[in-house]
Amino acid sequence: MIEADKLHKLFGAFTAVREVSLNVDDGEVVALLGPNGAGKTTTVRMLAAILKPTSGRALIAGYDVVEQAREARHVVGLLTEYPGLYNRMRPMEYLQFFGALQGMTAIESEKRGRLLLQQFGLWESREKRLDSYSKGMKQKVALIRALIHDPQVLFLDEPTTAMDPHSARTVRDAIAELRAARNQRSRPLASISRRSISGGTASSSCSRTRRSRSARLAARSSAGCSCSGSMPISRSRGWPVKSR
Repeated sequence: MIEADKLHKLFGAFTAVREVSLNVDDGEVVALLGPNGAGKTTTVRMLAAILKPTSGRALIAGYDVVEQAREARHVVGLLTEYPGLYNRMRPMEYLQFFGALQGMTAIESEKRGRLLLQQFGLWESREKRLDSYSKGMKQKVALIRALIHDPQVLFLDEPTTAMDPHSARTVRDAIAELRAARNQRSRPLASISRRSISGGTASSSCSRTRRSRSARLAARSSAGCSCSGSMPISRSRGWPVKSR
């Protein structure tokens, strides 16, 4: 579902990401953990076909993020760390707008939007403009926007930022429900959640974690050792390990 081979990103002379290799299978939820500046967001942006890698290759649901960037973006849902909302819109108008950008009809986006607004406890506030929403409510709308077209792959950058504990639990439960629903319908779902190193909720939501530090994505095995560079998954343990 997500395949990355030696992704490398330079900004001038600065190395933001160094030769990251990553594989995420259908139905997996993987967290990238690390301090600020470790390259997590840059990695997610390359995988979401927003930022072109300096070198290396990545496939999302079979689409090359450079050669088939448009197709890759249509199968991806992305929640950025600082989502910008159109504050003069009401939530349903906002969701229908983004649904249309993904090729959905007004009826399809309204039906899907109603379901998600109810799931995240925003249906009763649907007539209010987004500029009247609290920061946590806005974060929920941004997450719903990422889900509106029922994407095969989700990239969530700090998905529970500004949320109270109950709302954060709603997000974690939603990820688990999406995963279960996809399995029942035999439809794939792969998700990467980018969390700060202090993100204590990652283990409760994710099947695997990867640690990012010093501009290089690193993996930590269940034995507690750390490694970096190209990291194929060890299927026996379910954790990524370095091969030599």
